[in-house]
Amino acid sequence: NQQATDGQAVLKHQIVLSGLTAATNYAIQVGSIDISGNGPTQSQVAYGSTLAQADITAPKFVSAPALIYANTTIAEIKWTADELSSGQISYGTSATKLDKVLSAPDQALEQVLSITGLTANTQYFYQISMTDANGNGPTDSNVLNFTTTTAADVKAPVVSAVTATPQDKSAIIAWKTDEIANSVVLFGTKPDSLNQNLSDIATVTDHQLVLSNLQPGTIYTYVVQSTDRAGNGPGKSLAATFTTLGTGVVVAPIAPTGLTAKAGNNAVRLTWNAPAVDAIGLVLERAEASGDFTPLATLNIATEFLDNTAKNAVAYRYRLRAVGLQATGDPSTATSAVTPGATGGPAAPKLYAVQGTPTTPTFVITNSTPVTTGDVLTYTFQLSTQADFSDVIALSPAIKTGAGVGSSDPSGITAWTVARELTDGTTY
Repeated sequence: NQQATDGQAVLKHQIVLSGLTAATNYAIQVGSIDISGNGPTQSQVAYGSTLAQADITAPKFVSAPALIYANTTIAEIKWTADELSSGQISYGTSATKLDKVLSAPDQALEQVLSITGLTANTQYFYQISMTDANGNGPTDSNVLNFTTTTAADVKAPVVSAVTATPQDKSAIIAWKTDEIANSVVLFGTKPDSLNQNLSDIATVTDHQLVLSNLQPGTIYTYVVQSTDRAGNGPGKSLAATFTTLGTGVVVAPIAPTGLTAKAGNNAVRLTWNAPAVDAIGLVLERAEASGDFTPLATLNIATEFLDNTAKNAVAYRYRLRAVGLQATGDPSTATSAVTPGATGGPAAPKLYAVQGTPTTPTFVITNSTPVTTGDVLTYTFQLSTQADFSDVIALSPAIKTGAGVGSSDPSGITAWTVARELTDGTTY
């Protein structure tokens, strides 16, 4: 019964909710009215939880920055964060002089930045910095590199793995391309007249479009096509058909398999196998001990989730449902009960030494022991001028055990050198 209003008409919407309670699960429903006053059209109810404590942690890379497209003059870099973040790329032709900067000010989990005006057959170096919506950060990636192509891209994308998953009045059309490209579906009820189309200008390699307002029990012919960033194409599929289901017949997607839960300290890490192509989202449910399951979170297509509202000494079970175009499927097999505890994670590492100059120090730690033998630990170093770390001014990427040390160093340590020059006379 709470409402938020915004007078601007847009296609993509984002509203910040304030005044919420920590460590609390909320049910959410959104609605939109078009500029002609039609609506509101309301979504299904979604679920999400607030953090147990104030967010003072800088964002982390879920997937490291990577080149997804390059030609003689353009390069596109993509990365994913673990929370909504803005991004910035610093780049140049020298690894030690990244003197050009390009920003992505919008807050998003996944970011793609296009660098233009490059020189053919040239190696460029770049680094990504990202800051979350609460101002935590920046988190800096390693310095990476790419090389622009020698000759112009003149090849059309190759289309493969085309599938159609119909319902009674809709269908999901999915396919892949060997390079990033846009998405177009041509379709119709007459094989020689595909007079309807749906498109998306976003350039991706995994394509998915939802055809709506179809006629039940009807044969449709369709062709998919994609054009790359250089304008080559379109690459096309062969014509194929699908038949929509009968009126009122709805097939819900099958729940993902392989759901497992691993307890930590006031947290539970969940992983599962990728859902079927007809799923457009997921609902995660949780139960305490032998109690009833209730929705915990509504997710986009994903294969993992961290439940940071779990409490130590409480047993939890989890299960998943897949959300389809018109129905939510049956739940997966529930996990066995897991109980978070104070010893559910590795012990905190200890400071071994501080080396180098005071303004560009290297911190060396004694490695922790993993809870499960064979697990590979990673470490994140935070640097702040405040004792409560309310202004994290430098943050390392997730560093693997043993990083930053040489062959002559003792075993069992990990090191990180601050990439920026600190202010002399300031306490950190």
